[in-house]
Amino acid sequence: MFNSMKKYLFIIIAIFCFINVCSSQIDEKDIFSEIISSNINENDSIHIEIKYREQIGCLGNYVGKILINVKAEKLIFCHISSNPKRKFEGFQTANKNILKLVRDFEINGKKSKKRPCGTILAEQHGFEIYLKINDKETEFTFCKFEYDGLDILLQKLVSLKEKN
Repeated sequence: MFNSMKKYLFIIIAIFCFINVCSSQIDEKDIFSEIISSNINENDSIHIEIKYREQIGCLGNYVGKILINVKAEKLIFCHISSNPKRKFEGFQTANKNILKLVRDFEINGKKSKKRPCGTILAEQHGFEIYLKINDKETEFTFCKFEYDGLDILLQKLVSLKEKN
């Protein structure tokens, strides 16, 4: 009986080790970094680049890029992702307070907790974000189950598209 208990205990420990190793290794930065979007003036020409890596448990990751250019009150938006569940978007419209949307995304992403994230059992996602606005850069991470920031941002940006 003791040998069969040892066997089950070994299996349970192996499963927990596998789950722990497979957890996304997205760590919080040592300090809460500066909010770069708060240092940009709405009247400036603005070039925003958001690169992201979407970690899906142990199953893999996808990468994507969002580009936003604002010049003379015109906003040009483009989003492309290697995740087949995310749709390609590209359009041009009038600038409608884009910095507020990006600032909310940056602040909430940097405030969110970072772990545990991306376990295979819960099918949770983690995101690594690289944000560049004009010549300022920052990086941060967040877990989708706590803050669905990328989907919220994309939904708000796509809603800016004018109906033709």
